[in-house]
Amino acid sequence: MKLRVFSNENILPLLAVITSPEIHTISMFMRLGSLYHVLHDLDSEVKINIGEGVKFAQDICNGMTYLHSMDTLINRFDLSPHHVFVSSLTCRTLCIHTCIHT
Repeated sequence: MKLRVFSNENILPLLAVITSPEIHTISMFMRLGSLYHVLHDLDSEVKINIGEGVKFAQDICNGMTYLHSMDTLINRFDLSPHHVFVSSLTCRTLCIHTCIHT
């Protein structure tokens, strides 16, 4: 397995990889969980207005632009709200390793 380093504020850093018996990845704790959870959990403490929604979209686009600017593209990348993690309304990152291994 080859590990790539992503240096971008919109990509969640990968801290460790466990390869046996299955592949598991370890990253920073994101307090609010995935964007899917923030959008669909009625008990969520976060309510997103249109301005914050635009900022979410900009951060996701910045992360995707970074990934597409790399010399070697990632073969399989499934972008969904399950792969965007949120620690606060000002911290939104793509979790690239869950996108590849799910």
